Amino acid sequence: MKFQTGNDYLTVGKLKEILEGLDPDLPIILQGDSEGNQYRLACGGESGNYYDPESSWDGQVYRPDELEEWDTEDAVPCFVIWPIN
Repeated sequence: MKFQTGNDYLTVGKLKEILEGLDPDLPIILQGDSEGNQYRLACGGESGNYYDPESSWDGQVYRPDELEEWDTEDAVPCFVIWPIN
């Protein structure tokens, strides 16, 4: 099965739909870019942060206590998946 959101970002709800019915023991792999350069296993994640887009494909993540310190008026709540380093 292959899935792509196009130019839309992937949400928790959409990810849940995609993963439904898959083997729960499948590893999650993070791809470094759209050209298939660099792959890493995911090892965890964290909610409660905010994503502030700097472009249509890149941005910064901030903790709640950092929002006032930076210009983050476009920041939205997010879930961050961590790769194995």
